[in-house]
Amino acid sequence: MTRTPTKLAALAFAALVTAGAAHAATLPAHHRDYATSTVDAGRQCKVGVVTDADGMHAKGLVYVTDGKAPLWTTTLKLPEFTEQARATHCVQSGKSLYVLVQGDTNTSPSLSQTLLNVAQLDAATGKVRAMEYVDLADVKGSVSMSSDLDAKNFRVTGPESIEVAGKYVLTDAPDASHDFKVTVKIPLAK
Repeated sequence: MTRTPTKLAALAFAALVTAGAAHAATLPAHHRDYATSTVDAGRQCKVGVVTDADGMHAKGLVYVTDGKAPLWTTTLKLPEFTEQARATHCVQSGKSLYVLVQGDTNTSPSLSQTLLNVAQLDAATGKVRAMEYVDLADVKGSVSMSSDLDAKNFRVTGPESIEVAGKYVLTDAPDASHDFKVTVKIPLAK
C-alpha cells in the first residue's frame, strides 16, 4: 500500500488528535471554583473544592487551563489533622505553583479549627511536591485561622518567600479575632 503525502498528513493528524484526547484533563463531577489567577504563558490556575455527590468529603482542587480547557487537574490530599479542606489561592514562582489550603479539623463548625497549609505543585504537570503547615509561631494556644479570597492575602514577596495573611482566633477566646501575616520560605521542604 502506497501512502501519499496527503494520506500521511491525515494519519499524522488523526494520531495527534487521538493522543491529545487520551491526555485531556477532565474535572471531577462535583467541584466548585473559589478563585482564578493568571500564571505562566497566559494560563489560568483555578482553585476550589471537590466533593462526593452528597457534598461531603471535601478536598482541595487545583487545575490549570489554557483559557478554555483544563490542561491538568489535581485533587489534593487532606492536610494532616483535617477532615475536609478547600484550595483558596494560587500563585506561581518559577516552575512551581503554590496553593493555600484551608482545612477543617472537624466537619461540625462548632467543633472545628481551621488550619492553613501551603502546597507546592509542579506548574507543568500538577504533581504535588510538598505541603507545609502555616505556623503562627508567636501565638500560644490552639488557634483557628482563615484567609479571605483577596489575592493580597497570598502572594509571592521574593524569589524565596510567600506571604500569607488573614485572621485567627484562639479557640478558648473565639469572640476576639486578630490579624496575622506570616512569611513562608519557598521552595517548600519535602
